[in-house]
Amino acid sequence: MKLPILNGENYAKWLELLELTLGCMNLDLTINEEKPEDLTDENTPDQRDYYAKWQRSNNMSLRLIKANMSRTIRRSIPDKPTAREYLDTIKEQYVSTDSSTMITLIAKLGAIKYKAMMYFDEQSVQVPSPTREFRGYIPPIVVYRGSSSTKPAPNEQVPVELMPHSNEVVAEPVT
Repeated sequence: MKLPILNGENYAKWLELLELTLGCMNLDLTINEEKPEDLTDENTPDQRDYYAKWQRSNNMSLRLIKANMSRTIRRSIPDKPTAREYLDTIKEQYVSTDSSTMITLIAKLGAIKYKAMMYFDEQSVQVPSPTREFRGYIPPIVVYRGSSSTKPAPNEQVPVELMPHSNEVVAEPVT
């Protein structure tokens, strides 16, 4: 199993394989457990062993995480003392990026206007995606359900709904 390099488009897959790799290497202690309190003279040998094991897990995890990120992304993420905090920082960046990407794509979808030059062929029309990012966010087929006499005017708004478990968006005629 080869851990992919985080390049900005593969965060979910990268995180899944990273967690699997850390688990298989027995280095996931720092991800799953809080940092133990700093050692004092009063700590037991078991506490000292656990602390050493946690520190090793943290150091190796941070190295593995950083080694499997593109240089550009690695430079954009501020250093953190623990692997868990570092992963949380990466996650925050990608969750906000996914949200802003979705908002942008929705805005682009809203900008697609019905044009009189589109031909309805058997009541369906291929809608070109404004960007390749739309793939995976919206289905490629728009089906107009109505008679040819009820086709919308060029600038008329038509209610559109996504059909669940289907590869089509349905535009219903306004009555």
